[in-house]
Amino acid sequence: MKTITLVSLFLGAGLAFASPLALAGDMKSEPGQMVKVLNDLKSKGYMIVKKVEFDDSNGDFKADVVNAEGKNLEITVNPKTGKMVKPKDDITGWTAFEIAKKVQNAGYKNMYEINTEMLGHEYKVKALDEKGEKITIKVDVETGKITKVSD
Repeated sequence: MKTITLVSLFLGAGLAFASPLALAGDMKSEPGQMVKVLNDLKSKGYMIVKKVEFDDSNGDFKADVVNAEGKNLEITVNPKTGKMVKPKDDITGWTAFEIAKKVQNAGYKNMYEINTEMLGHEYKVKALDEKGEKITIKVDVETGKITKVSD
């Protein structure tokens, strides 16, 4: 009876140690993928990543992030291609840096305020025009179209 108990104990202990290893073998994540995914998210302006985890059913990572407007999103990232899939009804918008670049490229160089909170479907940027007068510039969130509005 003692022999059977000892054999059972050793087999049980062996299975307990082997189970996590077997599960880890099913994971398809490769070394360095987590860092690559985090870099991809950062390069797209998602500076706040609340959670990111590997989905072993399809090889993608799911990330809970905060976009430029402060909205919580769940984004799926393919670690090999960097392709990101967001909810279809979401408008992700741009970071303050991207908005400033866009407005500056449109010829408005002297900006003094950028509001990245979505007001309707637009951002507001305050700047000085070529005459030094204060103006408000609206940037459409979806199209990026810039509209100048006098203050």
